[in-house]
Amino acid sequence: MKPIEDFTYGNTISKDLGYLVWYATLYDYNKTTRIFKKIVSKEIKIVAVYPILNETPPKNGKYIGSIIDGELYSVKIEKI
Repeated sequence: MKPIEDFTYGNTISKDLGYLVWYATLYDYNKTTRIFKKIVSKEIKIVAVYPILNETPPKNGKYIGSIIDGELYSVKIEKI
């Protein structure tokens, strides 16, 4: 399970990550926008989990929705 954090660049989100989150939220604009704001402010990172590869969801992850062949989760980033 690898965070999809390399798709964020400063205060922007790549188109690929944007589409994944948009798809996983079933095209819910408000939910997608809230998630984007948390990604940009470095509050959460996004993790894609593929059960077919025997991957398991993160213990502290919050389910966002289904994506093709898998699931998307948000994981809170611990501030030091």
